[in-house]
Amino acid sequence: MGENKEFLRHKNFTISYYDEKWKVYDYTQLIHRLEVAKPLIDRFLKLVNIKESFRILDIGTGPGTIPIALIKKFKDPFPFYIYGIDPSSYSISIAKKITMYLKLEKKLTFKLGSFEKIPFPRDFFDLITTNAAYNLSINKEKGIDEIKRVIKKNGQVILADCFKKGIKDQDIDENDVLWAKCISGAVTAEWLKIIAA
Repeated sequence: MGENKEFLRHKNFTISYYDEKWKVYDYTQLIHRLEVAKPLIDRFLKLVNIKESFRILDIGTGPGTIPIALIKKFKDPFPFYIYGIDPSSYSISIAKKITMYLKLEKKLTFKLGSFEKIPFPRDFFDLITTNAAYNLSINKEKGIDEIKRVIKKNGQVILADCFKKGIKDQDIDENDVLWAKCISGAVTAEWLKIIAA
């Protein structure tokens, strides 16, 4: 699954798809989006014990819903720092605006990045989260390698995603819209276990 023309087409279409979506972001839905994220955050917190001074990365952060919902589970002063990356400049812009509006900018940083290009040094993070974004990665092996590069030796990764069953369906995989909607870029859980080992 290298960066061939088909995958680059998917990448460009997906960024354009989400840029258009975030251009008309409805800020009045912020509270609703955070409420919807609460059950997922509760599951995350059952899987990991967040400690003081933890550095957390959310990949494919979109408008920052997961990091913001996570930080709102804790009282100020927050014991950790969260970073979010996304390939869409519009989503990063929205995440920054929401962070400033909620006065969380001292504990949250958002920047451009992707699974294939995580803009942080080796062994930087204690925890990496991603929700419904790994399927959008155009080079999944490189994405896993990048996660391994930036996670600390005893760090944890929580990858919540859409997974396929059975063999790859090339007709679906070539559809840009289904790729952008998190369907055709999905992998099987078995494949992920092998590649992440």
